[in-house]
Amino acid sequence: MTWKMRELLAIFAVLMLVIVPMRANANSDTTGAIKGQVNYCAQGGYVGMQVFIPGRQFSAYLGQDGDFLFEGVPAGAFNLNYLINGRLVHETNNVVVTAGEITDLGKIAFCDSDTAQQGQPVSPTPEATLLSKCKDSPHLPECQDADKDGVIAAKDCNDSDAAIYPGAEELCDATDNNCDGRIDEVLKVTIPNGTGLCKNSVVTVDSCSKGFADCDKAAGNGCETDIYNDNNNCGACGNECSALEICKLGIC
Repeated sequence: MTWKMRELLAIFAVLMLVIVPMRANANSDTTGAIKGQVNYCAQGGYVGMQVFIPGRQFSAYLGQDGDFLFEGVPAGAFNLNYLINGRLVHETNNVVVTAGEITDLGKIAFCDSDTAQQGQPVSPTPEATLLSKCKDSPHLPECQDADKDGVIAAKDCNDSDAAIYPGAEELCDATDNNCDGRIDEVLKVTIPNGTGLCKNSVVTVDSCSKGFADCDKAAGNGCETDIYNDNNNCGACGNECSALEICKLGIC
């Protein structure tokens, strides 16, 4: 072995000693947790209040106890926002998260003057009251979710159909799919390979995607014909290629 090769091997060995610890450090835990208990207007937790970290996917809705816990939060400093019905009522700034540890904020006491004066009772919203009621008595009929669509009966306009619930896609089918009190309010609907129009609860083809056409005039299957590659409908419906021709890109 030449001295040059020995020198290279020695350098390689030193590099390995440096690289291995670096890789070990890269796999170490880099997240922590934040927990706290809101005491709103000296009444404890405000049911339905949202606590979240702006710009991060950490959010919680409070119960009567006011407790919240965020796990898997990257190490660093963050702000917490507190919302009631979408309105910002408080902020906790510069909450420091340390890897492998829980940052316990303890009791977080505040009161929003627009909602209630300190020491006076706070009236929860109907939504918050319903959530609290179902949390305490989940067996009640209005708190059931018979169709398992994630929405309780009290908020679902049809708790026997999992395709019908608040926020569902409105279809052209003479049904209130999204529980907003209206039927077929959608004007345009998606059909296979195109766009359809909804009129009197009936779908008609409005337009087809490039390379497709509605040759059978049946809106149920949308724009069913690939006119770029169909020998019987090459480039347009009814344009047939001869027995010796093949349709490519809409040309025989």
